[in-house]
Amino acid sequence: VYANQALTQLQLASGLVDSVEQIIISTQKHQPLIDGVDNRLFLDLDLAILGESGDRYWQYAQAIRKEYSWLSDRDYQQGRKRVLTSFLSRKNIYYTGYFARKLEQQARTNLRKEIRLLDS
Repeated sequence: VYANQALTQLQLASGLVDSVEQIIISTQKHQPLIDGVDNRLFLDLDLAILGESGDRYWQYAQAIRKEYSWLSDRDYQQGRKRVLTSFLSRKNIYYTGYFARKLEQQARTNLRKEIRLLDS
């Protein structure tokens, strides 16, 4: 909604405003809603943190836990495992060749490690 309002105030073409809004909404389920590289690239950028190595990924994971601090440990662990497992169940986490080549393997390693940690 905010992006739609801001871009409309800038008097951008309504088609562009609608595309941006759909791309942002696509991050809810991390599935492209519009055809084209823009949506796939945006989603890959949004998920790039999953493929970070070392401390950077674990800082992110801790920040996610803080974001959901209102949940009990049990509820958080169940929900987080569900999200991580959904990414692992995909044929590819990333939609573009560049991100798939650069980050896919590390992302899968990170997700598996976090699931094991959540299970312990």
